[in-house]
Amino acid sequence: MNQKNTTAMDRALNYIGYKDRTVYEVQNYLIDKDYSKDVVAKTVEKLITYGYLGDERYVSLACQSNAVGNRYGKNRLIQELRRRGIDEKLLIQVGLFIDDDQEEANAQFHYQRAYTKFSRDMPKRKKDKIAQYLMRRGFTWDSIQRQFDRHWNLEKEEEAVDPEVMKEMVSKTARRIINRKSNRHLEQWELKNKIMQNLAMKGCPLNDIRHWVDAYFEEKYEESYENCNN
Repeated sequence: MNQKNTTAMDRALNYIGYKDRTVYEVQNYLIDKDYSKDVVAKTVEKLITYGYLGDERYVSLACQSNAVGNRYGKNRLIQELRRRGIDEKLLIQVGLFIDDDQEEANAQFHYQRAYTKFSRDMPKRKKDKIAQYLMRRGFTWDSIQRQFDRHWNLEKEEEAVDPEVMKEMVSKTARRIINRKSNRHLEQWELKNKIMQNLAMKGCPLNDIRHWVDAYFEEKYEESYENCNN
């Protein structure tokens, strides 16, 4: 091997010394260092021959690491591996390394984290956020639905929310909406509808929404009436 090849090998060994890499990543790394395609191909071939590089092993290690680390769903892990240049044929092996029981355990792990993370949200909003959280982490809708079937109870969720806390949440949320709409100079009825629609979408109870909106606009009417008489 000539000096150029030796330098490429040294660079590659240093690159993979920090953490495992895919063939695709090593190829791109060496190309970025201005090595020719021929030198890159020979270097990668030798790394594979010596056992320093191998996508099949990379997939196996990634699945093992995922089991005790991020604990993503198969879809997210496959997406990450595909982005790193893993061949589609090897991606099938993800299903062999992560069985259904492990996938469900990972989904439950993230469900519990999401439930804690969004614990202060109102029930409907909380459920939507949990579902989105799990989907971003690579779990299928069927898997997510199974978690809700096992752990979610809407009646208990609604009972768990203290009425005073709920009223405070409605008030804070409504005032944020009003502040966002303040520069649009909406008619009172338009603003009222916007507030009610936004609060309903966030899962606030309809009775609490109506009570707050009626009280707010009644107060505004009284303020306006007093100003006119002063």
